[in-house]
Amino acid sequence: MADTLPTRGVALICTEDERIKAAVAAAGYSIADAPTAALALPELRHRPIALVAFDPMPERETLAFVDALAGRRRRELFVLRCGDGVRTGDRFEAWQSSADLVVHADDLGDLPQLLEGARQEKDAFYDRFREAQAAAGARLGAHA
Repeated sequence: MADTLPTRGVALICTEDERIKAAVAAAGYSIADAPTAALALPELRHRPIALVAFDPMPERETLAFVDALAGRRRRELFVLRCGDGVRTGDRFEAWQSSADLVVHADDLGDLPQLLEGARQEKDAFYDRFREAQAAAGARLGAHA
């Protein structure tokens, strides 16, 4: 068996845009395809997915997809929105579409660095969240 490079996990690509697939693969992810958000949900239930990438699609479909995820699963999943209709790093756009990062198609060459920075930022946020959750649980346990 040939040696294979380790990956960052499986990325579920919900677009037919080959530029996005290539950029996510270059960032170290194995690629799985799901042409629509509706087809992506069953994939999330049956295999470990680290990242989901969308091209700009109607907000309602993206929000419904993300809202259907359980809280813990959503915190573990990195949601990336790419395409010509977004500005790279626009936090309001990311928040509005329930994404962790938005990247303009012209900036896909920088995706590995952009993902790394956004992933570190998300991990730092949720580290504090988990610490607060544990502290709240400890306080509640002390009163039982």
